[in-house]
Amino acid sequence: MKKTFAYLIFAGIALSTGVSAHAVTNQPAEVLSVSKSGPEQTSYNSGTDAPLMPTECVYTLQVRVGSKVYEVKYENALDYFPTALVTGRSVDGRLDHGRMYLETPTGELKASVIGQHQAKSDTLAQSAR
Repeated sequence: MKKTFAYLIFAGIALSTGVSAHAVTNQPAEVLSVSKSGPEQTSYNSGTDAPLMPTECVYTLQVRVGSKVYEVKYENALDYFPTALVTGRSVDGRLDHGRMYLETPTGELKASVIGQHQAKSDTLAQSAR
């Protein structure tokens, strides 16, 4: 009985330590670049009664978190992009299951991670200054 109780206590401590080690928390992040791509602009004065086609703008950002640079994609049908996410800006962000969540004054921006690489050492040296 004492062995079973001791095992349950040990298992509970090990489990709680494992869960907290994998908890997703916000980290400081720096926006390195922002680029916009979207559908070509068409003339709406075409002389037809054709309905307007929905358009979706795609923003690609490079964001440095720690020693890694992530390339993320943000898609929006309304052509909205928060002005708080300009190049060189520091924001809070977190990674969770292939997504990056960036905190902005108007809420959280959810983007898909499409690539990552190790940050260059000179980039890290500049940010330490």
